[in-house]
Amino acid sequence: MAEIRVPKLNTNDSAYVLAAWLVRDGEPVRAGQAVAEVETSKTVEELVSEHDGVLTHLAP
Repeated sequence: MAEIRVPKLNTNDSAYVLAAWLVRDGEPVRAGQAVAEVETSKTVEELVSEHDGVLTHLAP
């Protein structure tokens, strides 16, 4: 099982807010596909999958 890790997006932030899932739980995803949006103190960034697979949400 591969994980989608949140990269360091802003050096001033120690945490981010999960703003939205772009793919429903249990849906297939392709490498390079945006799967979620996270909010930093300055912007909203998309997280992308590095692998093909099925997304399982571990956070609501």
